[in-house]
Amino acid sequence: MSLTTLLVLVSLYSDTATSLPKTSYLKLIDVWFIFSISFLSAVIAFHLATNRAEASPGAKTVAPVGAPPVAGTAKWRTSEHVFRMARVVYALVFFLFHIGYWSYTLQLAN
Repeated sequence: MSLTTLLVLVSLYSDTATSLPKTSYLKLIDVWFIFSISFLSAVIAFHLATNRAEASPGAKTVAPVGAPPVAGTAKWRTSEHVFRMARVVYALVFFLFHIGYWSYTLQLAN
């Protein structure tokens, strides 16, 4: 689903960029799209990296999210910790971008 969303977002960006006048500087819509595409790409990269780490031949069995740990699932704790940290970091980055973006946009409007 993330990959499909990314493809749609890139398509919207290219359609929007062609319909706006050409300028030598970045417009606020460009900043918005670049952040959104980068953010979604980072989410996809994170999912690929964690999936690859869990599926590697030397990796121990990973319990499903929310399941109690079983003997031999030491990697489960690490994966769960990484996912929790990613949720916090991605939410913080998203929140900080919106605060900065909208405060700058509203400052320009006044």
